[in-house]
Amino acid sequence: MLRERPATLSLSIPGTSHDLHLEQPGALHTTLSDFLLGLA
Repeated sequence: MLRERPATLSLSIPGTSHDLHLEQPGALHTTLSDFLLGLA
């Protein structure tokens, strides 16, 4: 996906897997909030 769409944002949060919302809910909230605020 990143090769096909270079403008795509990609990140990883250490210590998480597919259950990010259960493992690091605070990190998920902060990351999503920062992203969404950046769109405004």
